[in-house]
Amino acid sequence: MTQGSTKHTSPRYFVLARISGLFGVFSLGLFLLILFSDTVTLLYADREIVQGLVRWQTTPFFIFFDTVLIILPLVGHLVFFIFRFFRCRLNVHLYPYPENLRFVMLKIAGVLGLSFVGYHVGQLYGVYFEGMAGYQYLQTAIRAHQNLPTIILYWTGLAGLGYYFFQLVWDQCIDFGICVSKTSQRVLTLVCLSGFLFYILVGLVLMIKAVFGAIEP
Repeated sequence: MTQGSTKHTSPRYFVLARISGLFGVFSLGLFLLILFSDTVTLLYADREIVQGLVRWQTTPFFIFFDTVLIILPLVGHLVFFIFRFFRCRLNVHLYPYPENLRFVMLKIAGVLGLSFVGYHVGQLYGVYFEGMAGYQYLQTAIRAHQNLPTIILYWTGLAGLGYYFFQLVWDQCIDFGICVSKTSQRVLTLVCLSGFLFYILVGLVLMIKAVFGAIEP
Protein backbone atom coordinates (compact mmCIF):
# COMPACT_ATOMS: atom_id res chain seq x y z
CA MET A 1 0.00 0.00 0.00
CA THR A 2 1.07 3.53 -0.64
CA GLN A 3 -0.26 6.85 0.60
CA GLY A 4 -2.78 8.48 -1.73
CA SER A 5 -1.56 12.07 -1.53
CA THR A 6 1.54 14.16 -1.00
CA LYS A 7 -0.40 16.08 1.65
CA HIS A 8 0.47 13.25 4.01
CA THR A 9 3.94 14.76 4.32
CA SER A 10 2.57 18.00 5.80
CA PRO A 11 3.45 18.97 9.41
CA ARG A 12 -0.21 18.62 10.40
CA TYR A 13 -0.34 15.05 9.13
CA PHE A 14 2.95 14.27 10.89
CA VAL A 15 1.61 15.52 14.24
CA LEU A 16 -1.76 13.78 13.84
CA ALA A 17 -0.03 10.50 13.00
CA ARG A 18 2.10 10.68 16.16
CA ILE A 19 -0.85 11.58 18.37
CA SER A 20 -2.97 8.83 16.84
CA GLY A 21 -0.20 6.30 17.44
CA LEU A 22 0.14 7.30 21.10
CA PHE A 23 -3.62 7.13 21.57
CA GLY A 24 -3.64 3.64 20.04
CA VAL A 25 -0.80 2.26 22.15
CA PHE A 26 -2.20 3.71 25.38
CA SER A 27 -5.86 2.76 24.91
CA LEU A 28 -5.24 -0.70 23.44
CA GLY A 29 -2.58 -1.49 26.04
CA LEU A 30 -4.95 -0.56 28.85
CA PHE A 31 -7.79 -2.49 27.22
CA LEU A 32 -5.65 -5.64 26.90
CA LEU A 33 -4.47 -5.33 30.50
CA ILE A 34 -8.07 -5.15 31.74
CA LEU A 35 -9.22 -7.91 29.37
CA PHE A 36 -6.60 -10.43 30.47
CA SER A 37 -6.82 -9.56 34.18
CA ASP A 38 -10.60 -9.90 34.05
CA THR A 39 -10.36 -13.21 32.21
CA VAL A 40 -7.90 -14.63 34.73
CA THR A 41 -10.13 -13.47 37.58
CA LEU A 42 -13.18 -14.96 35.92
CA LEU A 43 -11.52 -18.33 35.38
CA TYR A 44 -9.57 -18.75 38.61
CA ALA A 45 -11.12 -16.56 41.33
CA ASP A 46 -13.97 -17.44 43.69
CA ARG A 47 -17.53 -16.73 42.70
CA GLU A 48 -17.84 -13.85 45.20
CA ILE A 49 -14.73 -12.15 43.80
CA VAL A 50 -16.04 -12.46 40.26
CA GLN A 51 -19.39 -10.99 41.24
CA GLY A 52 -17.64 -8.11 43.00
CA LEU A 53 -15.49 -7.46 39.93
CA VAL A 54 -18.51 -7.32 37.65
CA ARG A 55 -20.40 -5.02 40.02
CA TRP A 56 -17.36 -2.70 40.09
CA GLN A 57 -17.02 -2.66 36.33
CA THR A 58 -20.67 -1.71 35.86
CA THR A 59 -20.52 1.29 38.22
CA PRO A 60 -20.74 4.85 36.84
CA PHE A 61 -17.16 5.53 37.98
CA PHE A 62 -15.72 2.61 36.01
CA ILE A 63 -17.80 3.48 32.96
CA PHE A 64 -16.42 7.03 33.18
CA PHE A 65 -12.87 5.65 33.58
CA ASP A 66 -13.37 3.30 30.65
CA THR A 67 -14.80 6.07 28.47
CA VAL A 68 -12.12 8.69 29.20
CA LEU A 69 -9.02 6.46 29.19
CA ILE A 70 -9.97 3.84 26.59
CA ILE A 71 -12.96 4.78 24.45
CA LEU A 72 -12.16 8.41 23.63
CA PRO A 73 -8.44 7.84 22.82
CA LEU A 74 -9.42 4.78 20.81
CA VAL A 75 -12.01 6.76 18.86
CA GLY A 76 -9.34 9.34 18.04
CA HIS A 77 -7.01 6.58 16.87
CA LEU A 78 -9.82 4.91 14.92
CA VAL A 79 -10.75 8.09 13.05
CA PHE A 80 -7.19 8.55 11.84
CA PHE A 81 -6.91 4.81 11.08
CA ILE A 82 -10.01 4.99 8.85
CA PHE A 83 -8.66 8.12 7.17
CA ARG A 84 -5.36 6.40 6.33
CA PHE A 85 -7.09 3.15 5.37
CA PHE A 86 -9.21 4.78 2.66
CA ARG A 87 -6.40 7.05 1.45
CA CYS A 88 -4.09 4.13 0.73
CA ARG A 89 -3.90 2.23 -2.53
CA LEU A 90 -3.34 -1.52 -2.61
CA ASN A 91 -0.14 -2.22 -4.58
CA VAL A 92 1.35 -5.16 -2.74
CA HIS A 93 1.07 -7.23 -5.93
CA LEU A 94 3.37 -4.72 -7.66
CA TYR A 95 5.80 -4.14 -4.78
CA PRO A 96 5.92 -7.33 -2.68
CA TYR A 97 8.50 -5.94 -0.24
CA PRO A 98 8.43 -7.06 3.43
CA GLU A 99 7.57 -3.53 4.61
CA ASN A 100 4.68 -3.29 2.17
CA LEU A 101 3.33 -6.70 3.15
CA ARG A 102 3.63 -5.77 6.82
CA PHE A 103 1.71 -2.55 6.21
CA VAL A 104 -1.13 -4.46 4.52
CA MET A 105 -1.22 -7.01 7.35
CA LEU A 106 -1.30 -4.17 9.86
CA LYS A 107 -4.41 -2.69 8.25
CA ILE A 108 -6.17 -6.07 8.11
CA ALA A 109 -5.23 -6.80 11.72
CA GLY A 110 -6.42 -3.32 12.67
CA VAL A 111 -9.89 -3.96 11.25
CA LEU A 112 -10.11 -7.32 13.06
CA GLY A 113 -8.66 -6.02 16.31
CA LEU A 114 -10.72 -2.85 16.53
CA SER A 115 -13.87 -4.87 15.77
CA PHE A 116 -12.91 -7.16 18.65
CA VAL A 117 -12.56 -4.16 20.98
CA GLY A 118 -15.90 -2.78 19.82
CA TYR A 119 -17.56 -6.12 20.61
CA HIS A 120 -16.25 -6.10 24.18
CA VAL A 121 -17.05 -2.45 24.77
CA GLY A 122 -20.58 -3.05 23.50
CA GLN A 123 -20.97 -5.90 25.99
CA LEU A 124 -19.82 -3.72 28.87
CA TYR A 125 -22.19 -0.87 28.04
CA GLY A 126 -25.00 -3.35 27.43
CA VAL A 127 -24.63 -4.77 30.94
CA TYR A 128 -24.50 -1.31 32.48
CA PHE A 129 -27.54 0.14 30.74
CA GLU A 130 -29.69 -2.99 30.78
CA GLY A 131 -29.06 -3.63 34.48
CA MET A 132 -28.46 -7.37 33.98
CA ALA A 133 -26.99 -9.24 36.97
CA GLY A 134 -23.23 -9.32 36.46
CA TYR A 135 -22.47 -12.96 37.14
CA GLN A 136 -25.46 -14.21 35.17
CA TYR A 137 -24.36 -12.07 32.24
CA LEU A 138 -20.82 -13.44 32.34
CA GLN A 139 -22.18 -16.98 32.38
CA THR A 140 -24.23 -16.22 29.29
CA ALA A 141 -21.27 -14.58 27.52
CA ILE A 142 -18.93 -17.50 28.25
CA ARG A 143 -21.45 -20.07 27.04
CA ALA A 144 -21.98 -18.05 23.87
CA HIS A 145 -18.28 -18.55 23.09
CA GLN A 146 -18.48 -22.34 23.38
CA ASN A 147 -19.37 -23.11 19.76
CA LEU A 148 -16.88 -23.49 16.94
CA PRO A 149 -17.86 -20.52 14.70
CA THR A 150 -17.83 -18.12 17.66
CA ILE A 151 -14.50 -19.49 18.89
CA ILE A 152 -12.95 -18.97 15.44
CA LEU A 153 -14.28 -15.41 15.18
CA TYR A 154 -13.22 -14.58 18.74
CA TRP A 155 -9.75 -16.02 18.29
CA THR A 156 -9.29 -14.26 14.95
CA GLY A 157 -10.19 -10.94 16.56
CA LEU A 158 -7.92 -11.60 19.54
CA ALA A 159 -4.96 -12.52 17.33
CA GLY A 160 -5.58 -9.55 15.03
CA LEU A 161 -5.67 -7.18 17.98
CA GLY A 162 -2.42 -8.59 19.35
CA TYR A 163 -0.61 -8.25 16.04
CA TYR A 164 -1.93 -4.73 15.58
CA PHE A 165 -0.91 -3.65 19.09
CA PHE A 166 2.65 -4.97 18.98
CA GLN A 167 3.18 -3.65 15.46
CA LEU A 168 1.88 -0.29 16.67
CA VAL A 169 4.36 -0.35 19.56
CA TRP A 170 7.16 -1.12 17.10
CA ASP A 171 6.12 1.73 14.82
CA GLN A 172 5.96 4.25 17.66
CA CYS A 173 9.42 3.31 18.91
CA ILE A 174 10.75 3.98 15.42
CA ASP A 175 8.71 7.12 14.79
CA PHE A 176 9.71 8.77 18.07
CA GLY A 177 13.39 7.95 17.63
CA ILE A 178 13.56 5.54 20.58
CA CYS A 179 15.18 2.86 18.44
CA VAL A 180 17.33 4.46 15.74
CA SER A 181 20.23 2.10 15.12
CA LYS A 182 19.88 -1.20 13.28
CA THR A 183 20.92 -3.09 16.41
CA SER A 184 18.26 -1.44 18.56
CA GLN A 185 15.65 -2.09 15.89
CA ARG A 186 16.58 -5.78 15.78
CA VAL A 187 16.24 -5.94 19.56
CA LEU A 188 12.92 -4.13 19.36
CA THR A 189 11.69 -6.57 16.71
CA LEU A 190 12.68 -9.51 18.91
CA VAL A 191 10.96 -8.00 21.96
CA CYS A 192 7.72 -7.27 20.06
CA LEU A 193 7.72 -10.69 18.42
CA SER A 194 8.29 -12.40 21.76
CA GLY A 195 5.53 -10.32 23.33
CA PHE A 196 3.13 -11.24 20.54
CA LEU A 197 3.90 -14.97 20.83
CA PHE A 198 3.47 -14.83 24.61
CA TYR A 199 0.20 -12.97 24.12
CA ILE A 200 -1.02 -15.67 21.71
CA LEU A 201 0.01 -18.45 24.10
CA VAL A 202 -1.72 -16.88 27.10
CA GLY A 203 -4.82 -16.11 25.05
CA LEU A 204 -4.98 -19.69 23.77
CA VAL A 205 -4.61 -21.17 27.26
CA LEU A 206 -7.32 -18.93 28.68
CA MET A 207 -9.66 -19.65 25.80
CA ILE A 208 -9.22 -23.41 26.18
CA LYS A 209 -9.83 -23.06 29.90
CA ALA A 210 -13.03 -21.13 29.30
CA VAL A 211 -14.32 -23.36 26.52
CA PHE A 212 -13.93 -26.51 28.61
CA GLY A 213 -16.13 -25.21 31.37
CA ALA A 214 -13.85 -23.63 33.96
CA ILE A 215 -16.74 -21.39 35.09
CA GLU A 216 -19.03 -22.81 37.71
CA PRO A 217 -22.74 -22.67 36.84
